[in-house]
Amino acid sequence: MPVEVLNVRLGDTQIDTIHSELAELAGKLAKASDASFATQFSQLIEHTREHFLHEEQLMQESGFIHRAEHLAEHQQMLAEMQQFARRPRPLAKSYIKERLPERFALHISRMDSLLVAYLRTA
Repeated sequence: MPVEVLNVRLGDTQIDTIHSELAELAGKLAKASDASFATQFSQLIEHTREHFLHEEQLMQESGFIHRAEHLAEHQQMLAEMQQFARRPRPLAKSYIKERLPERFALHISRMDSLLVAYLRTA
C-alpha cells in the first residue's frame, strides 16, 4: 500500500494538513538513503507524536466519547513505530513501505473520521 493513501481528506483543515505532512514524511522516508534513514524515521515519529497530541487535545476539549479507544490506538501505533526504528534497517524500511501506510490508513478511516464527524456535531 503506497504512502499516498495517508493523504485522505476528512474535512478538518488542521487534521487534513497533519495527515498531508505525515504522507510527505513517510514518502521521503520510504526513499531515504541508509545515511539519513534513522534521522528521518525519528522525525516521522516526532511528527506522529505531535499529531496524536493535537488529536488528544481535541478529544479532551470536546468530550469525545470514544477517546479511550482512540488513545489506546495512538499508544500502540507509536510503540510499534519506535520498535521498528530500533530494528535492522531492511526490516525497518519494509515496515515503512508496507505496514505503516496500512496502519495509518486504517486509523484515519476508523478513528480520525469518527473524531472529525463528532467534532462537526459537538
